[in-house]
Amino acid sequence: MILLAWKTSDDQLKFKILCNEKSVSSLWKCRAECVVRLRSLGLELLERKFRGEFDYSTNFIEDVLGDWRLIKEYILQCKYLTIEAIVKIQQVTGIRKRKIIDYSAEKSELFNATLIVEGQKVHVNKQLLAMHSKFFETLFFGQFSEKNQDCIELQDVKHAEFLEFLDVVHPTHASIDEDNVERLLELADRFQTDEVSTRCEEFLARTKNVPMAKKLILAHQYTLDSLMDTCLKSFNSLEDMIPLRRSEYFHHLDDNIKSILLELLVRLEDSRMG
Repeated sequence: MILLAWKTSDDQLKFKILCNEKSVSSLWKCRAECVVRLRSLGLELLERKFRGEFDYSTNFIEDVLGDWRLIKEYILQCKYLTIEAIVKIQQVTGIRKRKIIDYSAEKSELFNATLIVEGQKVHVNKQLLAMHSKFFETLFFGQFSEKNQDCIELQDVKHAEFLEFLDVVHPTHASIDEDNVERLLELADRFQTDEVSTRCEEFLARTKNVPMAKKLILAHQYTLDSLMDTCLKSFNSLEDMIPLRRSEYFHHLDDNIKSILLELLVRLEDSRMG
């Protein structure tokens, strides 16, 4: 959902709520209860409630929130205003919602172990984690005293990042992007989770939002052979190497990678001259 607001030529403050605006499919529908509020210093100045029906042909709702002249008076009195939209989804068709797992809730039918991360309890399933991670297989079922403890503390890992890692391990359809891929690779390496490493590698191989030099650095650092191969094979001409050389990450490349790039550069030059 996206909220837009603007002043009209007839001095009204209008708003628009967009739903699934990038979709070109006609198979989805969404019904929701919406509240749009104008707030300042914790006070609700204006409020508009309505029910929204969104689909391919009508993927937005547009309406007037209030008179701009009145809102100008609020601005003079309060100095700043906030417009917020609260959207409660009632029914969705054609869109699969991502599963949300609350790891802070103790559910005996799902969780059978408790980890402590930055002082906070994280409830997990030992068997599921052990299937994905050699680290947790050893922790929970190896010859270590920790496996008999009610709570096991994990050191040197941030709570939010660990939950992000768990979402990728569990069937939540959590996405991997340029913002979290490096964090996930680090945790996948630490906890020996090949599935997470593979998903990160596949993302890096297809994305254009991560610089090539950065991809090469990560491939070398975490031994991502397929990614390294994909990156090196993408250089088909001398011109392809220019952005790499200009990248801020180029000087951080391992000497072995630079040597391979030099050999590739020589072959490309020979091919061009021949």
